Amino acid sequence: KQTENTVFANILREGVVVKFEATLRRPKSPIPLGYEKMDGNFLDIFGLSAEDLLQEKLVAFRSRKLIRDIYDVYHLSRIAEKGKISKEVFGLLRGLPQPADEKNLKAIVFSGAVPGYAQMLQEINRRLLR
Repeated sequence: KQTENTVFANILREGVVVKFEATLRRPKSPIPLGYEKMDGNFLDIFGLSAEDLLQEKLVAFRSRKLIRDIYDVYHLSRIAEKGKISKEVFGLLRGLPQPADEKNLKAIVFSGAVPGYAQMLQEINRRLLR
């Protein structure tokens, strides 16, 4: 399936379903980031800054209303530098909708505590809006 900005696909092979989603728009300028491999070595990859990724995930959450997006915002709010966050992000944080699939978060989180939506929202607001 393809929309104006996104391509979606479900691929089934040997009993395994892989969901694919790609955005058809020009992303923000990537920056070099250090990436630690399983063997402990590092390599540089290109990716978004925490602040730009925070904005991308908020836009995705407002559009899709999937708990995984706000879970990412929850963790990004810990490492994003408040002074580098765009004004648009602060606007996106106001009046966030309820997630459509909050119950799915327990299946997504591999280990550790699984916060509820209200807990994550309270912590995001504490970190970014105060």
